[in-house]
Amino acid sequence: MVQVLAYADDVALLARSQAELKAIFLEMEVAAKKEFGLEVKCHCLTRADEQRLRRVGKGKY
Repeated sequence: MVQVLAYADDVALLARSQAELKAIFLEMEVAAKKEFGLEVKCHCLTRADEQRLRRVGKGKY
């Protein structure tokens, strides 16, 4: 299962496996270049980053 969340110029790709994530990223990268002439830059968030953000209370206001 892959989910794509997009708003303005930001896109978040969520997948159950690294292989799924890589495949959908490459597909999106090719389509963005071909259809719109856009260059995709990757800013990755790893599971370790996610766990660290949870510890500091991300999203708790």
